[in-house]
Amino acid sequence: MKVNKNAIIVALILCIVGLVLIFKMQSPTWIGVGGSLLASSLVILLNVFLVERVPEDPLKDWGIAKVYETRAEKNADSDPYLDKARHCVDGIAFGLSSFRGKNAERVRACLNRGVSFRFLVMDPDSPFVHAREEEEGAQHGHIEKTIRDLVHWADELNAQKFKGQIEIRGYQCMTLDFYWRIDDEIYMGPYWYGRPSQVTITYKLKRSGRCFATYSEYFDKLWYDPSMRKLTK
Repeated sequence: MKVNKNAIIVALILCIVGLVLIFKMQSPTWIGVGGSLLASSLVILLNVFLVERVPEDPLKDWGIAKVYETRAEKNADSDPYLDKARHCVDGIAFGLSSFRGKNAERVRACLNRGVSFRFLVMDPDSPFVHAREEEEGAQHGHIEKTIRDLVHWADELNAQKFKGQIEIRGYQCMTLDFYWRIDDEIYMGPYWYGRPSQVTITYKLKRSGRCFATYSEYFDKLWYDPSMRKLTK
């Protein structure tokens, strides 16, 4: 249970002042004031410990900072972080066609600063790609094409010999959760049945929370899993 620490501090101050007035002052008036302060501090402490106690938020340690109704709304917050990225941009997604279309210059600037990009995508040769297309109600071959376009886009940028590089690896299983990290900012969310990813709920995670640590560690574990096939040259 959570208590109001500020109220406890105020009560203790009143208690100390009241005791000083009672034992140090000779005037009955000041002794009366001291007694009133002691009584007030007792009332505050009883109220804090018996009345105002509230349950601890069970989600606080997990560190969910914000919830976006759609992934497109999340992009408005996350894309500007590319301008300040210094270390890494990691992602689990599909073809990132919207991201590529809107942030081409930002990506080039990141690569020029030496930022590394690591993307995990569904292997375009996997039969699960077409299963996901059916789940989203997308045209057959659409997601596969966006993934191949993403790989081609990355190869073209890597050929320009920037300080940073884009590496893409493919997994051969059913869809993983969406994951997006720019240095100390992480966003994650599900892929829902019958709904395109851009209109799916997404969560922002606090750097200090357990969700941040759990997802970042899981991404690294997947990235170095030997079953992941390197797709970029």
